Amino acid sequence: GKSIWQITPPDRAFAAELHGFAWLDDLAAVGDGPARKTAQAWIAEWIARYGAGRGPGWTADLAGRRLIRWISHAFLIMRGQEAEATDAFMLSLAQQSHFLGRRWQA
Repeated sequence: GKSIWQITPPDRAFAAELHGFAWLDDLAAVGDGPARKTAQAWIAEWIARYGAGRGPGWTADLAGRRLIRWISHAFLIMRGQEAEATDAFMLSLAQQSHFLGRRWQA
């Protein structure tokens, strides 16, 4: 099947849902092995494609949404994952937290 990151979003709202990781809630609700592996693959691909801190998904609101979901579903994401993938996930969490911290306005 196609990766979620190969889809051309039809509009900005769809792109925001993709990069805000709204779909991760659905995969976590299913919670079985295939859903977990899909979540892991799509997150790894997002990190490879967009993890540099610029481009789609790098606004404060989307980074915040993404962080909430990644942290909320961290056990699902990291379970059974290779150490290298977990390290990349944790590094990306730290980078996104730093990004958000620099842009946070209370």
